[in-house]
Amino acid sequence: MKKLIALVGLIALTLSCSSESEKSTNKNKELIYGSWKLTKRLDENGKSLDIDECSKKGTLIIKPTGTYDYINFEIINGECKENGTKTTRFDLTDDRMIIYDGDYQKQAWINFPDENTFEFTEIVDEVNEVSGEFPGIKDVWKRAF
Repeated sequence: MKKLIALVGLIALTLSCSSESEKSTNKNKELIYGSWKLTKRLDENGKSLDIDECSKKGTLIIKPTGTYDYINFEIINGECKENGTKTTRFDLTDDRMIIYDGDYQKQAWINFPDENTFEFTEIVDEVNEVSGEFPGIKDVWKRAF
């Protein structure tokens, strides 16, 4: 009987651990879907980088289909104009986003300081990937309403 109770406890513990990871992934998926505007960019040292007002008009639309559209704005002939939409495929796992752009694959840490803020920090090498240190440029996005 004691072995049965210990086995049931071990199974429950295993299931609760895996469900926590699933909950984290599901929560990130629920939060990330929607439209986002870039509000801030930080370099590897946390220093703020300039983003021109035209670039801030771009919109990132993340869909539950595993794709996102980026509506790009650029200064063309002195005017801020929409300059195309790019669709890209991605996967989410826990606190990581994996982006597939043709033959190129990029990974980033994702974080939600609140429901309307999404931080995307590029992973630039294996050392930073393992340590979770501030590895690359961090983009801060706010939900577009």
